[in-house]
Amino acid sequence: MWESHRIVYFKYLFWIITIGILGLRLGLLNAYQLTYDECSALERSVFNTWHSFWNNAVKPDAHPFLLQAYTVFIVNLFGYSAAALKLPILLLSILNVFLAFKLGERIYTGSGYILSAFFTASFIIVYYAPIARMYTPGLSFTLILILTSLNCIKQEPIHWKTGLLWIFSAWALVSTHHMGILLLITLIPMLAFKISKSNRKTFGLMLAITLLLYAPQLPVTWVQLHHAGIGPAQGGWLDPPHWSMIIKWILVFLGTGYAAWFLGALALWMFWKSRHHISMFIVLLGFVLAVINVLVIYLYSIWLAPIMQFSVLVFSGIGFLMIWAACTKGFSENSLVIMGLLVLGILAIQTFYVKAIYPQHLKSAYEEPYSILKQNHTKGVSALFCNSEPFIHTLFISKYNLKNQHFFPVAQNADMRAKEIWLAQQKTPYILVASPFPVELERIKQYYPYVVTHHETAAVNWYLMSRQAQHSKHNIYNTVFTENWPQFTSGTITSNQIQQQNTFNAEFPLAIQYNYNTRSLKEGDVLFAKAITDTTSDTFLELCIAVKAKSNTIAYASANGINGKILTQLYIGPWIQTYKGDTLTASVYFWNKNFKTHALKQLRISQIQYWPQHWTMWD
Repeated sequence: MWESHRIVYFKYLFWIITIGILGLRLGLLNAYQLTYDECSALERSVFNTWHSFWNNAVKPDAHPFLLQAYTVFIVNLFGYSAAALKLPILLLSILNVFLAFKLGERIYTGSGYILSAFFTASFIIVYYAPIARMYTPGLSFTLILILTSLNCIKQEPIHWKTGLLWIFSAWALVSTHHMGILLLITLIPMLAFKISKSNRKTFGLMLAITLLLYAPQLPVTWVQLHHAGIGPAQGGWLDPPHWSMIIKWILVFLGTGYAAWFLGALALWMFWKSRHHISMFIVLLGFVLAVINVLVIYLYSIWLAPIMQFSVLVFSGIGFLMIWAACTKGFSENSLVIMGLLVLGILAIQTFYVKAIYPQHLKSAYEEPYSILKQNHTKGVSALFCNSEPFIHTLFISKYNLKNQHFFPVAQNADMRAKEIWLAQQKTPYILVASPFPVELERIKQYYPYVVTHHETAAVNWYLMSRQAQHSKHNIYNTVFTENWPQFTSGTITSNQIQQQNTFNAEFPLAIQYNYNTRSLKEGDVLFAKAITDTTSDTFLELCIAVKAKSNTIAYASANGINGKILTQLYIGPWIQTYKGDTLTASVYFWNKNFKTHALKQLRISQIQYWPQHWTMWD
């Protein structure tokens, strides 16, 4: 009796755990505050005519119109409500679990449990589930498109409902993210090859209708594609990827950390056990949707402009799961249900316990500190936004009615002079600082030297700072190393060759070089330099940092002084992965453009692990 009903009990257990995990998403809806990208979309939701919507809301963005239109619709109905904006997307993330189960069962009975386990508890999928951007809807439309494509192959003739659903999902996918265009382009030849001859006219008509529906977007798509990417050359921030990012993406999709290696080994073992039963068409289709698309995105990012991020690749993860589902043939349904429970348990532990996704990754950088201020310090608080969208200023600062605040858009982060002028004018005992870099914190510490509280997660980095000495002075970041040079000489020197000389008037009077390979190099670190001189005016003296690989400068930063202090920083980005193994040389030097004589009183060089939780989120 137990043997015959055991599989039923395991199925019940699987769905009880799954529904319980999914219930957490709804239960914590109000904890999901607005991200920078969501605020950017909200800021562009004020246009009430189609002409202004297309030209002022969609064209400046790098994404198709559908999610922006959704944002406008929600705002018109409910106002600027985070819960209203996120709830439909969150419901789609729950629907995706059952769509993934349906896709798995369509490939082979029992494999749906493994696929739905991923969509229930995979870290990257859960992370994007409550974020009202294109990633969760894109997954929904991709799943529907693949399901209806497999039905088009099976049905003879293609049912009209299947055809309409295919048209809708294809149009919605390409209208959600440009990655959908690439997925559709790679999917069409596979379908054209596999579909029966009697269905090819119907399929051709479906494709023509989809293209006709998409045609009005072509002019906007053409403009958006001319943005070319989000690399530094395009005015963006993303560095070209290293090839290891492809491997890291697979590990991220498998759950991150030790979970990824365990599940990867499980998938390879299942492949080996089922190698004589595998459906090669499903493997090939999954390979095309996953590997080919990832390679195209990678090569585009290397040769043309950087666009490769894990969020962009998330749709390709379905292809990897299809390959895994194809490797389940040869296993009994009982075995696959148990494996589904195993996968679900491992992913849930990694996402909710090890990575602690709810408390660590989805808090707001603005709502929570303002709540603290409202409760404890209703007066005498200034706010300084260093890296944020303009809409955040409108929404949150006005909500808490702070009297003294200043907003600096991302493009003005380098303009510390304007921030210093504003800081010097403040008389309040507290200041709230959002997402500052080390060079900005150094300036702020001159006026607000004490940290009341510092809250850092993968998505949050804010400081409440005070002028009052009774507040304990916390460490505000982890310094890997710090080196001070109290005595100097002109020319190229090392820390072991310092001589007595503290004035200089040459164009390049001082350069300190060292082997950078001896340092702990991590993406997201900041190389920070601080100099104190006798200058009190805007001179042409600059403090520069450069990192070289062999004879080529691969990263550079510089800054002028303000009231005798010169602060500059060099952000260590993904480029560091490209040059690991090479001999890297770091140089900190002065550029004395007007050949004036300066007295140098202090020089400090540090490497700082800036926002480590943010940069290690996917590890």
